Amino acid sequence: LTGYVFVLGGFDYKYADGVAPSTLDSVERFSLHENKWNPCSGMNEGRAFAGHCPIGEQFIYAFGGFHDYEVLSTIEKYDSVLDNWVTLYVKLPVGLAKLGIVATDIQRHVAIVGGMNPSFHRQKIVYLFDLKTFKFTTQSEMKTAKTFNGAVHFYDGMIYAIGGNDKDGCERFDTYANKWENLTSYADIIQ
Repeated sequence: LTGYVFVLGGFDYKYADGVAPSTLDSVERFSLHENKWNPCSGMNEGRAFAGHCPIGEQFIYAFGGFHDYEVLSTIEKYDSVLDNWVTLYVKLPVGLAKLGIVATDIQRHVAIVGGMNPSFHRQKIVYLFDLKTFKFTTQSEMKTAKTFNGAVHFYDGMIYAIGGNDKDGCERFDTYANKWENLTSYADIIQ
């Protein structure tokens, strides 16, 4: 996936009174080399505020999100070589939107962090999803329930959950010790 930026789904707001937004299944890809956009095959299900994660140079996984105002538990996998989407037979243990997603340990696992459940409550939950077995393992919960827009990162065995609805709150998860710890806030450096 090097050399491309992907835009997946979202809401199509018409800005008309009484008109609900529709959820998009569309996917576009921007080529950094050609400096242009191209359409890709659409997802099987429209989704907004989903968690997306590239795996290697070929795949993108889409987890949960909203379809209209329903919180999804479905997972889709995009193959950039074949330009097609497959809906996996396995689902998230609970429907989640606004969740944090990041690939870990040589991209064998995907961490699913926090999010919003079908009752629209923020979550502290953390799952590791094994890409070989398609099984979820529950990990220690975050200290603070959070929703995210992509502020989850992995480095050297640690998952970093930065901000989210918690604004300047920072936590770090040790994947070996299965333990969260609070980090120093970055509020002091933001003007």
